[in-house]
Amino acid sequence: MSKSVTCDFSRVSRRWGVRWAQIQNDVPILMKVIFSPAQDDLSDVEQQRVEVAKIEAHQKLNELIDESTSLMAQVLVTVPREWLVAEAPDEIDWSNPDSILDYVREDMSSELVLAVSVARNEAAKNSLTLMHSSANTQKRL
Repeated sequence: MSKSVTCDFSRVSRRWGVRWAQIQNDVPILMKVIFSPAQDDLSDVEQQRVEVAKIEAHQKLNELIDESTSLMAQVLVTVPREWLVAEAPDEIDWSNPDSILDYVREDMSSELVLAVSVARNEAAKNSLTLMHSSANTQKRL
């Protein structure tokens, strides 16, 4: 049984990594807008603008969560069994975004995003090490 999330980044292009990074940067910004405290010193018009901004940020956050789930489905290979709901089947097709929504426990969803980000960073580091090693080999030739 796997104790960690496994990803296969050979399935995706650089565009995937760029979009993943953009989403991971945008989510905290949207959360800050959504959960910003009320300000008593605003006019009614300014207060309405803040409320509209919060609604728009919430809508955008939902879109990014859906997109993030689709991106994860493109690279996920395994998820630890203990991260899954009790009724999850033994064999799961992680390439289907609905599997993530249906079988990953709610309290582990943030952990899954973090694990995919860590795996992405590790894959990028390994790629840079391989490129550096290859460049040194070329210099010696």
